[in-house]
Amino acid sequence: MRTQLAPSPEPVATPHPRPLRAVPPRPVLPETPRDSDRGIGLLLSFTAALSVMVADVIIVGAVDRSWILIPGFAVLLLMTVIVFAAIMRLLADNGEDTTPDAR
Repeated sequence: MRTQLAPSPEPVATPHPRPLRAVPPRPVLPETPRDSDRGIGLLLSFTAALSVMVADVIIVGAVDRSWILIPGFAVLLLMTVIVFAAIMRLLADNGEDTTPDAR
């Protein structure tokens, strides 16, 4: 025996597509202007490294043991690398202003 489906009493309606809304474009945000004095980072890193090195020398003098010279030298070497990296980053900067022209 075959079963048959009874016809649906209500016709099946297809959903109407919603009208498309115009989406406004995203506003173009201006780029943040770069600091005209790009050497301030070098000055700050040099000052911070100098402060750490002075504190390191004071600690080495206060401990007055020979083993403290190894971590003391490691700190001095690390501060030198940080200042050198800041100098190299500043030298690699091409100096071009990235702000758009105001025409």
